[in-house]
Amino acid sequence: MRTFRGLQREPQLAEAMVRALTFADRSASAEVDQVTRLTTALIVHAMGSGQPPTREQLGRSG
Repeated sequence: MRTFRGLQREPQLAEAMVRALTFADRSASAEVDQVTRLTTALIVHAMGSGQPPTREQLGRSG
């Protein structure tokens, strides 16, 4: 939750992160995937379920 609040306080940083992910080239695909997973986990956690995100919430199967 602290990280989410940090992004709210720094909207330009949040925007820069989204732009970097959106326009990253294929050579950074592993890094983009990792950041996407972490960001999704952050958002799911911020939704307040009190539980770690499920594989479905993270968009992963098996």
